[in-house]
Order: sequence, then C-alpha cells, then structure tokens
Amino acid sequence: MNLYNWKNRKLGKEATTKVKLRMDLPYDKKSLELKVKRLKDQIHILELEKDILEKTTDIIIKDLGINPIKNYLIKKKLK
Repeated sequence: MNLYNWKNRKLGKEATTKVKLRMDLPYDKKSLELKVKRLKDQIHILELEKDILEKTTDIIIKDLGINPIKNYLIKKKLK
C-alpha cells in the first residue's frame, strides 16, 4: 500500500480536492508582509500573556506558601 492509497482510505478522495480548492492565500508581497506583521504582533502579545501568567502563578504560590516539592512528597507518601 502506498501513501496515496492510505491517505485516500483515511481521509476520502474528496479531501484532496478540498485541499486544492483552498487557495485563498494572498499572492502579492504587500499583503503577505502585512500578514507576517500581524502574526508577529500576535506572537508578541501571546508571549506577554504567558509571562504575566507565569509571574502571577509564582506570586500566588509564594503568597499561599505552597511548596511544590513538599506537596509532591506528601502525595507520594499517601500512595
């Protein structure tokens, strides 16, 4: 069995035509550059959100006096 037969069995033959018909990507350089800029902006925002969430988690853990290592050892002893 080759790869194409396997793909057709798993996805159906219409999957190939759907992929071919989905050519909605912009071809001009300006629109591609704009899309890249938007994606980079989104990445930056997501990285900031991730950093904020990590710092918030650290603050909550310290504020509550939670010791992850101690909690892990307690759970391990209970098993």
